Amino acid sequence: MSFESSILKKLSKVSIDINNTNYEVNTIIYYCIVLFFLGSLHALSLSYDILAIFSILAFTGSSIIFYKSKNIFHSLFMAISYSFGTAIFGLYWIMFSVNYIINNHYISLLVFIGFCFLYSIFAIFTASIFLLFPKKKNIFIITIFMAWALSEILKYYVLGGFPWLIWALVWNFDIYLQQLAYLIGSFGVSVLTIFCFSLSSILFIKNFSKKTKFMVIGLLLIILFVSHLYGYIRLNNNINHKNYTTLRLVNTNIPQDIKFDIRHIQKNFFNLINQTFLDIDYENPPKYIILPETIIPFSIEHNDKYYQKLVSKLPKKSYLIFGAIKKEEKKLYNVIYVISGETKKIIACYYKNRLVPFGEYLPIISSFPALQKILGLENNYINSSSVHAIFNIRDHEFVFPMICFEGIFPVKRNKYGNISWLLNISNEAWFNNSIENKQYISLLRYRSIEQSAPLVKVANSGISVVFDSYGRIVFTHNVDDSLYPTNIKLVY
Repeated sequence: MSFESSILKKLSKVSIDINNTNYEVNTIIYYCIVLFFLGSLHALSLSYDILAIFSILAFTGSSIIFYKSKNIFHSLFMAISYSFGTAIFGLYWIMFSVNYIINNHYISLLVFIGFCFLYSIFAIFTASIFLLFPKKKNIFIITIFMAWALSEILKYYVLGGFPWLIWALVWNFDIYLQQLAYLIGSFGVSVLTIFCFSLSSILFIKNFSKKTKFMVIGLLLIILFVSHLYGYIRLNNNINHKNYTTLRLVNTNIPQDIKFDIRHIQKNFFNLINQTFLDIDYENPPKYIILPETIIPFSIEHNDKYYQKLVSKLPKKSYLIFGAIKKEEKKLYNVIYVISGETKKIIACYYKNRLVPFGEYLPIISSFPALQKILGLENNYINSSSVHAIFNIRDHEFVFPMICFEGIFPVKRNKYGNISWLLNISNEAWFNNSIENKQYISLLRYRSIEQSAPLVKVANSGISVVFDSYGRIVFTHNVDDSLYPTNIKLVY
């Protein structure tokens, strides 16, 4: 072979390699674009009931693409694309809360981009699982199920826990199927959903026979029938609840940018007093008067003037439950106070356990005091407590308190004894009336079903709601509704 022909042969091989590389790069870029779209569809389908059916497309489409990944680098790019789609369309409200802390739009955007990369841990784990299993048809379903189920577990434990866009939210429109949460919890409903979606993915793949697909359809119909039958029986065999209490829910709408502004605190406080006790019946007052999270943004127990003004109008037969900031030495805490109308004294105080990442503290940044000082955040974040206590305000009436973010975490039934009803107070002014409101309400519904107890949520600049023991809404108040206090009878 001549020297010239040898060179030409080598050049032709290089040309083929370059063409193959270009083809591979183009394919990865195409997959990443599709996964970004599927990630956004995932977020939207778990947030809006009308889009719930598209969750199957998001699940199946992303699973098939992850399955085609050839190495860890492909999986990495794919997972990040999927996560960015999910975060931008479903978790964009985090950027609003960060901006309230930092007060810089550009840094807030950078922090949110950093969060997107951080959030991609879950998708990276899912995509990586596909690389561990051999690409064989007979274990395809097992691979899909294991990848997504293990990723769902991580959401409860990694980064302090962030079980937000869980697969159980697919069933927001179906109160019957959601009753399964009483037996297996919201996590169990998520795993069952992943199992059903894993099976349904067979219907979109040509390699499986018609017989197999018909068997899958039959199995899915059986699962749905049994699930709905259980839900129907539970909802139509209501336990005769004989106990009840009366509540006054005070729904507020104080913007976040003036809530902690010292120039507005006094005006906000006196407006709150007037609103709270407006037209109250002192002869037959509600048992509990409930206000939102941090509605009093200072340590009121150390300010006698404001404290006396607050309790002066409190009926003797009532208890005032409200959120506030409590200062102990140099530390700030997010707490719930309970004041007795009879004694005019604080009889209980609950300290928030789980803090809102990118709202009450900044992950990673909070571990570096020097960086906090540079950003001016050294005394601008909340501390947490490790003790979760329940309120035993009256005999045989036990109230389980939660502050905002804590409501997304399941609580094992009977862990804290018999719970009469659950209380969640929130401040959603952080999130600018975004999609966060709908997502959070959907997660709280599962808490009432899991505990088989009513749940009361009172919010500032958000949605206030009351669920019965089965997760059915018995009262709701939107952020744009009248701020007139609402009196309700709560059966438990």
